Amino acid sequence: MRPNLFRYATSELSQDAFILWLLEWANPECATEDNALHKTAQDFVRLLLKNKNLEIRSVECKKQENYIDVFAIVNKKYAVIIEDKTNTSEHSNQLKRYSEWVLRRKKYSDLELYCVYYKTGNESYAKLNRLAGSYKKEFPFEHFSIITRKEVLDVLNQSTTNNAIFCDYVEHLRKIQNITLSYSSLPINKWKWEAWQGFYMALEKELNTGDWGYVANPSGGFLGFWWNWKNIASNPDVQIYLQFEQTKLCVKAYQKNGVKEGIKYSDQIIRLAAENSIIFTKPSKRRCGKTMTLAHVYLQMSDPIDMVDIICHLKKVMCFIDYACSNL
Repeated sequence: MRPNLFRYATSELSQDAFILWLLEWANPECATEDNALHKTAQDFVRLLLKNKNLEIRSVECKKQENYIDVFAIVNKKYAVIIEDKTNTSEHSNQLKRYSEWVLRRKKYSDLELYCVYYKTGNESYAKLNRLAGSYKKEFPFEHFSIITRKEVLDVLNQSTTNNAIFCDYVEHLRKIQNITLSYSSLPINKWKWEAWQGFYMALEKELNTGDWGYVANPSGGFLGFWWNWKNIASNPDVQIYLQFEQTKLCVKAYQKNGVKEGIKYSDQIIRLAAENSIIFTKPSKRRCGKTMTLAHVYLQMSDPIDMVDIICHLKKVMCFIDYACSNL
């Protein structure tokens, strides 16, 4: 296997450096050095600005100015702030704080400001939608976008350059993409962490609901997917929801006051499920807090998985939870 620089340069700082490096290649004078790379860099700038027809005359890069990951001035007209993420998420209103800082600088006051959340790792659509919604409400401008790994690859895959740094980066992103999508072709016992993320992202799309992420526990934690929150009609202090814990499907209770009220519904849910030809069992151990597991089942999924069959079963379970919450 050919060594790949980004196998070792995995930090966000390394990705910052690549983005800045690629942006500089968009300058017209770089065309004589490597025209293919120059053209791709220009397309990359157009992706960031969401303007396919933009003529790029200059790109000035600024590294870690006021702690901004990537800051560039395009055509002496557009100020572009990039918050660069690999496997972490946005926090502390970073883009809002950076944009406010830029807007206060007199030397940037005449520029059109663009903010980009650049994410090459996997993140739930729910989190990305919440992020977009919050920023589009708060920002004093319209120019906010989320750029995902797929969008980046759609641009970079078109390049014919043989530049080693560029090729290593593209291969690095392709590898993440391939592992993420491998849930659809590999046996479940071969799935890596990213494959579970890909599976949950597929569930999000197919069910048009839900969220997922890492759940810490004393056993080392797991990647979970949760959805279908429903209030118990007779007890508004308890909500029932569903949670995937990889191959285990759980019926969970959220107890608003932290009181162990949910536990009394466990036997009823298992009985009602059996009456509706859905098999759940009682957990052998329970951790009682604001959330607790009332019932679970280990799903026997085919290798490779049949998404149509899984979605069909999950929708049946969702309908059952609606029924159960009305009758508990």
